[in-house]
Amino acid sequence: MKLNAILLFLLSTSYFILSSSSSLAQNNSANPVNRAKQPVDNNWAHYTKIESDLKKGCMGDKQEGTKQKYCECTINAYKTRYTPPIFLQILALSGQIGKQGPHLVNLMMEPELDRCSAQTRYRR
Repeated sequence: MKLNAILLFLLSTSYFILSSSSSLAQNNSANPVNRAKQPVDNNWAHYTKIESDLKKGCMGDKQEGTKQKYCECTINAYKTRYTPPIFLQILALSGQIGKQGPHLVNLMMEPELDRCSAQTRYRR
């Protein structure tokens, strides 16, 4: 339930990034020359806004240690499983689904979220 709020927050705050990323991806696929000139940026260090939004959405107003460890674990799980461009595409598509979009993303991440919950002993 809390991750639904996280993803909804991230979707709402990252709409501009998502829109520009998807249009760039469409332009690059239409023109192979552009794709060769502009390599895909898979470095999460260049996407600090997404990580920051995920952390804010996960932590909310609480700054307790167990929750913070859980949030760090889930953010690392996203970063390990997906490259930034793929993650942005997933968020864009889940946003088009509407209220069920965050539920779909949570379902895709269920094994990792369970592992983080067990590892940190944080009940979600």
